[in-house]
Amino acid sequence: MRQSFLCMCSILALAAAAGCTTNVSGGEAAPKMSFNYVEPLTLNVGSKVIDDRHMPAANDASDDLPTPPSLALRRYAENRLKSLGGTDTLYFVIEEANVTKVIEKPDGKVMQWVGVNDSDKYSMSVVVRLYMQDANGSQSNHSLLNFNRSVTIPHHYSLAEKELEKLKFMENFMKDVDDAVENTVRTRGWIANGYNTTPVQL
Repeated sequence: MRQSFLCMCSILALAAAAGCTTNVSGGEAAPKMSFNYVEPLTLNVGSKVIDDRHMPAANDASDDLPTPPSLALRRYAENRLKSLGGTDTLYFVIEEANVTKVIEKPDGKVMQWVGVNDSDKYSMSVVVRLYMQDANGSQSNHSLLNFNRSVTIPHHYSLAEKELEKLKFMENFMKDVDDAVENTVRTRGWIANGYNTTPVQL
């Protein structure tokens, strides 16, 4: 039975956590997302180009997450998208991958004044472009994939709880990415014949 993409990511994350976290109360960093063992989508292309064009904003908070989204996307494309052979080239272009962080105050002037129940809100905005280019330089229609997610993490959470919330946030974001990428390559007919004919249940 084929394991789902998100399930595999969760298993890898938990395994990494078990291997590297020795003091949960001390707030060890959450495990990185590598995607080394996810089942590949085999595409009828000779090569692929992963082009990270995003320019971090001045207030970008990507480094607050277990894995910055641009790095997670590059690792995902490297391991999830497999070239079978041919003359066409797949382009996976990261056009935007920014994270903002703002402090949200609770309702009520007294609560705001004492700083009780403040939260950090992380908002992610990601744009990925997918297209094919043949040996003559002709390009297919471009598929522009937009992703927006946010998570609110209370300040009173322990460091370990905060890291877990961030990890779940990234896992759900990458599930969004995988759903959109797989749907794109299937509907565009880029899946190699005889490979990945049954959609993965995520």
